[in-house]
Amino acid sequence: MRMKPWIPFLFVLFLSLGIEVHVKAHVIDETKTYKIQNYENYYPLIQSYTGESGVTFESYSPKWNQISQLQALEKELLQNKHGEELAYLDKVMIFPDYPTGDNSILGQYFAQYYVYGNGQLEYDDGRVIHLYGGNDFTTVEDVAYTLSHEYGHHFTYYYFIQKEQLLPDDWLKSEYVYSRALNQYANIHDDGSGPYRWNLAEIAAEDYVQLFGSETAIQQSLPMNTDISSPFETPDVQAYWKKILGNGYEPKEVLRLYLTDFHKDPYYSYYDVQFTIANLNQPAYIRGEGDFSKGYSSYLTTIRPESKGQAWVYQQELPYQQTGWMLDGSVNETITVQAISYEDQGFNQGSAFLKLPLNNLPQLVTTEEQLKKENVRYYTIAEKKRMLTEIANEKGIPAEILKAIAFVETGMKQFDEEGNPIVSEDGGIGMMQVTLSDEEMSAKGIDKEKLMWDTRYNIEVAADILLEKWNYSFLPKVNDHHKNYIEDWYFAVMAYNGLSKRNDPSIEQEETPYQERVLEVIRNYSLLEIGETPALDIRYTNPEKPDVMVFPEGDYVWPTKTRTRQNFQVGDVVYTFNPYAAYSNVRDGVDGDVRLRAEHYTPVKIVSGPYETEKNPNNQYVMYEVEGNGFTGYIASSNLMYSDTIKLFPDIVRGEVARAVAYLQNLEVINGYTDGTFRPNEPLLRRHAAKLLVKALGLELPEDYQVKATDMKPGDLGYDDMAITEAYGLMGNGGKLRPDEHLTRAQMAAILVRAFGHLMEKPTTKYSFQDVDETFWNYEDINTLAHNKITIADPFRPSTTVTRSQFALFLQRTLQLEEN
Repeated sequence: MRMKPWIPFLFVLFLSLGIEVHVKAHVIDETKTYKIQNYENYYPLIQSYTGESGVTFESYSPKWNQISQLQALEKELLQNKHGEELAYLDKVMIFPDYPTGDNSILGQYFAQYYVYGNGQLEYDDGRVIHLYGGNDFTTVEDVAYTLSHEYGHHFTYYYFIQKEQLLPDDWLKSEYVYSRALNQYANIHDDGSGPYRWNLAEIAAEDYVQLFGSETAIQQSLPMNTDISSPFETPDVQAYWKKILGNGYEPKEVLRLYLTDFHKDPYYSYYDVQFTIANLNQPAYIRGEGDFSKGYSSYLTTIRPESKGQAWVYQQELPYQQTGWMLDGSVNETITVQAISYEDQGFNQGSAFLKLPLNNLPQLVTTEEQLKKENVRYYTIAEKKRMLTEIANEKGIPAEILKAIAFVETGMKQFDEEGNPIVSEDGGIGMMQVTLSDEEMSAKGIDKEKLMWDTRYNIEVAADILLEKWNYSFLPKVNDHHKNYIEDWYFAVMAYNGLSKRNDPSIEQEETPYQERVLEVIRNYSLLEIGETPALDIRYTNPEKPDVMVFPEGDYVWPTKTRTRQNFQVGDVVYTFNPYAAYSNVRDGVDGDVRLRAEHYTPVKIVSGPYETEKNPNNQYVMYEVEGNGFTGYIASSNLMYSDTIKLFPDIVRGEVARAVAYLQNLEVINGYTDGTFRPNEPLLRRHAAKLLVKALGLELPEDYQVKATDMKPGDLGYDDMAITEAYGLMGNGGKLRPDEHLTRAQMAAILVRAFGHLMEKPTTKYSFQDVDETFWNYEDINTLAHNKITIADPFRPSTTVTRSQFALFLQRTLQLEEN
């Protein structure tokens, strides 16, 4: 088959750096009239290195003559985020001077792709980056920004062409342009017809440096065009790249950069300025440019979290020719600054561009009080519940408990209607009503201001306090004192609010004790069945604190043991059970429509989650995406039960068999084979049936019992289980146990009635079967199973061999008689 013809295109992209920018991005069609200049033909090769990246680094500059320098350059290249496109880059070449004849051009990128006859585009490998001025820029730091920018061309050309399948002349129609909101700017062009800094390819490369660039590159300079919004202000563009690059790239919150103070020199138009970043977690670099020299920018300072996100920039401490002139009001009317923070993984984090008119700074100063209110993050109920779940799981606390505490304390509110932090009369702060003295906060290292204004921090501090209560040695323990179980937290929750008499459940009070209200919220909104509190032995024997509860030694057993349902992990196998209905709804989304109904004990695997529901703000359960035998969907956590014994078997197709097997697995009665299969259609041996019965009934061999059967001896496969069934009259009534024979359906009926007859109703009628009449040797047993709806088959097929799946179904139906 002959391949359709293709047309290659080759482009050269330039990076220009200087006070005035003259150079435009040139698009050159090699197949027409222009041939790219091979500069390497005019310079001797001095050094070459190919590292683990597969990229070859060639130096034609005597200042870059060491392998170690090229190794360092490769390391710098790889500090820029990269993916599959890296394999398409062949060389990075360093030249001693400026081969283009213009010393403002510091680099070039050579892009090439193929256009096939059917219109399909394919990017070509073997791409090359040129770095110029190697004799002037002699360190990795000197060339880091240029390298990152040129790699940005490589990165964006690859994905726009390979993924969006768009020719460069069509990029204005790209999804990238719309996600970046660039379509709102009239000056944007993709054909070299307008100013260089408005060229779409250059903006995309500068975006790359901002979002993905190395730590060395991002701190050196602003993007060349600060008249458009920064990529950090347009979360849709981060969502665009996440869709292309995958889940390692989660959109980041924009850094909130403020001017919070300034000083003006009394004699000159020099300014010192103080910047504050409200939501800083990593060091951030401040870079700036003045309007006197648009496009020329440089580093000003670093702001660190440990300095409370604040830093001064003093004009007289800056070299005037490099950066000091920016803060000279006689030179610049306005300066533009931006903060950017490097992230090892995912997107870098940055701020919007902050425009500062130097002769009118007072109007832009944000006071401390304004800063607090402006930086308040107001969360939706779903977002608050999501935070509560995340923090609870991080701390090892049932999320149901942390949510219920937040609900009881403030209705999950951090701020009042006027935007002020909620502070109670007794000093309780914020959503979780953290109540500590200033001395206690200082001793624990708690930031009171942050506690008031930062919702997440408020929850985290509260969770730590609750954990302290959990570890109190003087509080009674509940059940096994296991953190995964709701009831076991009873006394820790009580202590969170206080051990005063008002929380004594044994005293009749006007208001329900705090911990009882928390449990009631869990019952009502997380939809978990929590048993009623048993009688507690509470005393008041401390004369110095007569209203404080004292607990005698001794622990408590609750009537229920309710495991948290909100910390399942991806890959966990759980099963469905809804105490309020005979089924669990499986939805087509977190807040979606019901897709199907899963009966009790349907095994499912957790695919993703947990997710908070948006529809009903009162719901405190979460949703999980699950996969079962032949279906997928979303199920409420309240309808999922944990089991460390259940697993999904790929060879079980029928839902009722999967439920029966899961039910028996949960009771530790049955399991599969070591190869991960269950083999549902495999005939069941009598010794295997004996093993299942022994486990289901919890039987042990009576002491000194002597086996009567003559066809088994100690050491035979299944001997112990067969001996137990003989001892209890379940098998071997004819003097033989026949361990390796297959069990028939008639024999199964006889065994089940002998073993579980005490659970079964005696038949009041005689059922007729096509193949079993009243003279059959164990008609009464088969009739009993039919009467109790353990079998519904007619014909019954008494002589047919029982399969593993059939016995599982019969045994499950029999054991569930005790539950009904």
